[in-house]
Amino acid sequence: MSVAEAIASRSTKLEEKQAGYSFGLLSLRQDALAGTVTGLIAVPLTIGICLMSEYPIQTGLVTVIFACVVSFVTSFIRPGNFVGTPGVAAGLAPVLALSVHKFGVQNMPFLIFLTAISQMLAWRYNLQRFILKAVPNYLIEGLLAGIGLKIALKFLPYTFETLVHDDNWLNAERLRILVISGGSLMLFIYLFLKFKARFPAIPYVAVIVTGIVIAHFFKLPMLHIEPVPVRLALPLPDMHSLTPVLFAELVGYALMLSLIDVIEQVTSNKAIEKLDPYGRPADSNNSLFAI
Repeated sequence: MSVAEAIASRSTKLEEKQAGYSFGLLSLRQDALAGTVTGLIAVPLTIGICLMSEYPIQTGLVTVIFACVVSFVTSFIRPGNFVGTPGVAAGLAPVLALSVHKFGVQNMPFLIFLTAISQMLAWRYNLQRFILKAVPNYLIEGLLAGIGLKIALKFLPYTFETLVHDDNWLNAERLRILVISGGSLMLFIYLFLKFKARFPAIPYVAVIVTGIVIAHFFKLPMLHIEPVPVRLALPLPDMHSLTPVLFAELVGYALMLSLIDVIEQVTSNKAIEKLDPYGRPADSNNSLFAI
């Protein structure tokens, strides 16, 4: 078989494989399972990002739910990728934390509105195609690795935090917390090495479910979630707290948030293309349409 025939044969098989994926009982079962696992993993991830962003946890969870609904609807019109789920972007967390301190929580809806406007322009004029040419891969990898490390460090105190504090640091309660934390880590590593090729979601689900079960039998430090009123309102700025200079800085922060989010989406789609079992190409511009 010549090289041209081999390429043509491979292309035909790929088209057949892609065509074989259609909505039905099999795809419904697969998507339902994938969605359930993603939802379980998204909860602690969103909590970690909210803690790092100094944003209310309940707001983060509502944001993820809203993003999933919007992306589901837009996937029928302009599909971006076929196996990714949008949500709270980890790359935005450090900038959001700075924004909360600098502009106040009352101005965050307006900041996010300006970010959405700039992303809309990036989508309208297909500006994402210049991202990978202008931003080197090592910079993106370093950014995402640093964010992952910061989330891990944010969660680290919860691995030895106790309900009762006394002069003896390594008391029985803290020893129990350390044993549970270490055991969870060992369980995750074992299951990850065993199932990473066929069932990569098993270690995440097992650790989450194990943690929930253990929390029912032992009194453990738990996260306190402040109730946040969710309502529809215009994203108007609080001009009493914004000087002209601060307003200009707020616009600059919005552009920075938009750039980080676009970079993260473009690079995520590059990775998703390799993960898609049907080899379907991702369209980053359509992903920006959903965002």
